[in-house]
Amino acid sequence: MIRNKLYSTGSIIIGETAFIHEGDFEYLNKLIHSMSEENIDMIKFQVLINKDDYMENNHPFYNDLDKYIFSEVEWGEIIEKSYKLGLQVIITAIDISALDLVSEYIHYISAIEIHPSCMMNPNLLREAKKISMQNQTPLLVGISGYTVDEIDDMIGFLKTDNKENNLFLVYGFQNYPTNFSDVNLKKMKAYEARFGLKCIYADHSRHDDPCKSTSISAAAALGCNIQEIHVCLEEGVERTDYITSVSPIHLKGYRKQISEIINLIGNGDFSLSSGEKKYSKTFKIVPIYKGNFKKGHVLCDSDIDFKRLSSFKNKHGFKITYKGLKLSMDVELGEEFDWNNIQEER
Repeated sequence: MIRNKLYSTGSIIIGETAFIHEGDFEYLNKLIHSMSEENIDMIKFQVLINKDDYMENNHPFYNDLDKYIFSEVEWGEIIEKSYKLGLQVIITAIDISALDLVSEYIHYISAIEIHPSCMMNPNLLREAKKISMQNQTPLLVGISGYTVDEIDDMIGFLKTDNKENNLFLVYGFQNYPTNFSDVNLKKMKAYEARFGLKCIYADHSRHDDPCKSTSISAAAALGCNIQEIHVCLEEGVERTDYITSVSPIHLKGYRKQISEIINLIGNGDFSLSSGEKKYSKTFKIVPIYKGNFKKGHVLCDSDIDFKRLSSFKNKHGFKITYKGLKLSMDVELGEEFDWNNIQEER
């Protein structure tokens, strides 16, 4: 069984397709192939089947939605193809019918997501939770735009009877594009601490903003190893969601960037790395004998000097005095102090 990459501690990139396809099946097909060729980890699709379950018919976007909607058969083909090309699939279910599709193709799907715009729908959350629990499929929860009290209620409902490691928070919002001053990355760490759930950062900055790389790096520096970035075939070509979208080859570059930062940060334990151990064996000043001394000689502090040697064999902790230590064998001038040469300690 293929391990779900959401549980990885390494650098993971999710390519968010959103509605960049504009209902063009061939465009999405080419994008899937391009992402596979660049070995992108995961691909996310926003799936809407029944627009009347999602939007009132007097909404200004209502009539335009039809051209963005694929049929269940087309979505099935898209999901299977992505899976077979090595991409782990995340489905953002916009309506209940989309969750029916998820159930049908669950063996090809690595995670389900509820979009922030749909989080107030308890029926959608209830069905998504059921599918997630029945199949042990991770459930991603979009939390941006909600107060912490609202999130408390939603997460409380989703956590009930569910495994906590099945739930992930997704932090990030689209303001076409989102201003960096509005992002507040530290809030992710606060959410993780409050809810005990891992946070995924969803970048929504301009594709050509030099600070896009900075925000991705900053999120990685805060420990966010899984990041979602909008993806397109050609950057800057005007179409839906293009303003934040980058090419698959740039996604690959961002993954490398995140990986380098994760490696730099490390795991925070106090053990010495191999590099530190090597450094420790070469740079330290160590104690040496200041003269030739016979077995039985009782050392005083003036018998010990401290020098940096080309190499040393013994482990030396900090010691304030060597006075009163008795030698168990003869030692020579300049020889490295060795506890094996000591008969007893004062």
